Amino acid sequence: MLAGIRKALSSWVVVLLLSLLVAAFIITSVNDPFGSAGGSNATLVKVGDRKVNAGDFMQQFDRIFRMQQRERPEITREAVLKAGADTEVLALLVTTAGFDAFAEKIGVTAGAENISRAIRSNPAFQLGGQFDVTRYQEVLSQNNMSREQFQTLLGSELAREQFTKALTLNPVVPDDLSRTYVTLLQETRTGTVAVVPAERYAAGVGTPDDKTLQAFYEKNIKAYTVPEQRTFRYVLLTPAVIEPGISVSDEDVRQYYEDNADIYAGAEKRTLEQLLLTDEQAARQAYERIAKGEDFLAVARSAGFAAGDVALGTLSEAELTKDAGADIARAAFSTPPGKVSAPVKSDLGWLLLRTTAISQQAGKALESVRGEITAKIRAERALDRLYDMSRAMEDELAGGKSLTDLARARKLEVVTAPRVTANGLDSSGQPVPLAPEARQMLGVVFSQKPDDEPSMQELGKDVFYALEVTGVTPAAAQPLATVRPRVVAEWRMVERMKKAEAVARELVAAVKAGKPLADAARATGLPPTSPVKVRRASIMREGAQVPPPIRMLFSVPRGEARALALPTGEGFFVVATEAIETVAGADTAMLEAATRAEISQSANLELATSFAQAVRDHIGVKYNHAVIEQVRKQLLGSGQE
Repeated sequence: MLAGIRKALSSWVVVLLLSLLVAAFIITSVNDPFGSAGGSNATLVKVGDRKVNAGDFMQQFDRIFRMQQRERPEITREAVLKAGADTEVLALLVTTAGFDAFAEKIGVTAGAENISRAIRSNPAFQLGGQFDVTRYQEVLSQNNMSREQFQTLLGSELAREQFTKALTLNPVVPDDLSRTYVTLLQETRTGTVAVVPAERYAAGVGTPDDKTLQAFYEKNIKAYTVPEQRTFRYVLLTPAVIEPGISVSDEDVRQYYEDNADIYAGAEKRTLEQLLLTDEQAARQAYERIAKGEDFLAVARSAGFAAGDVALGTLSEAELTKDAGADIARAAFSTPPGKVSAPVKSDLGWLLLRTTAISQQAGKALESVRGEITAKIRAERALDRLYDMSRAMEDELAGGKSLTDLARARKLEVVTAPRVTANGLDSSGQPVPLAPEARQMLGVVFSQKPDDEPSMQELGKDVFYALEVTGVTPAAAQPLATVRPRVVAEWRMVERMKKAEAVARELVAAVKAGKPLADAARATGLPPTSPVKVRRASIMREGAQVPPPIRMLFSVPRGEARALALPTGEGFFVVATEAIETVAGADTAMLEAATRAEISQSANLELATSFAQAVRDHIGVKYNHAVIEQVRKQLLGSGQE
């Protein structure tokens, strides 16, 4: 779990935007149980002259918790806290604040050109491998973020990246160190594997008497205990639920058609290139060079831009106005094709614009797009109404209105979920048939107190639900009479395993006394053994796919044997190592290169960690432990039942 939390915290920009590509999670306005991001100004940590407040911490913690909850619906805040998520989140905030303060102190900034290049090369903002300004604006809009906010955020990230790049300069790996490791990888082991199946001894296991069975049942009572179960009701609120109740008039369609004339009425579109420079003087010098006959792309390359960096895309004047501003659009569309515009100021620096092609978008008659426009209006209004309705429902629930009344007033369906455990199972351990959205709610269902009032929650982007826990069945052991056949079967399995283990130990002792494992197994009447010969490098490459007995071969000394229970609990493996040799193969050079890279990467990580600590020490970090503990208790309190 902690590894997943750390992965989620790896980069602010990844967390905020690139996760859109992999659908890990999307940052939107979450239902923070502690209030909004600024709901608490209590300072947890002071990093130089910067502060990490409780609101920032709890908002970020809640984001990570919700991401983990989507992957594992049964997870609770208490479990995430026990895994150390609070420490990881706070460490991230402190380190980020420390690097920002350090960068500001020594004058390290990202620069407009670097910010622009990072934006244009970001796959989240591309269509067909090319930067698309419309996509850029859409992604920011989906995350409730302005261009200025994102560019500030990205600038801080790029400034921090300058430190981390300086720390990853591929430190020299000593030859002796890499050679020793490669020699270990080239080790080859020869051995034998025997299988001792537990079923072979089933005939020797009788039926337990009542006293024996009762003792076994009591000893393993947890295995026969049904976890706490809950029943709940919910009302799902999505645009699709709201859309059928939305009417669209002919006037609405006509007005939308006129308001979006750049899309439907036909418009000139230009394929544009841009050259972004940090200051006006540099932009004017570049303009003069191009005006005198120098190639636009050649001037761009001299400023550090590749051809892909200057491509702006094919846009109408209205689209460019919306995305970049009226001054930039006017400059682009008033300059003849092939010529370069005079420098024009943008929020990233100074721009030179050139048109490489002009096309005319054909217009569409109103009747031909009526259905499309109607669907768009309905979807937009449903989305607008979704947030208004969710807030209104939240207020009504807080005012004491019942879930039933709330749903009836809006003609929404109240869904009743059957009794279920936090893992989505019934009392017999079988999956309960739940709708996908209901399964995602389980984490919240089991984090609430039984007497909590109905509440409004957010399930994901543009999905809300009103939830009410209607019943709690405490965890309880099933009576022995109810589970007797199962208890008898499991007692018999344990007894078979005991007999198999005794035989496995005899084989281990025989090998230690000098007898080959194959001979010892044959004397015991076991199935034929299997000879094995494996190279350690092969084990490292296969990873988790390597069978357990083959993996264990590399931990058994030569001339000895070890017993290992089958993962399925159906018997034992006995593994004996007979020979160990080191033979250089054709892949020696490849292994040496891979080893050096791995050791270098580990060294870089250690160096970066040490540098981050040095930055914190230099800037100065003061923890308010009393407030931190208070916030932690608040988090625990919100997750307990």
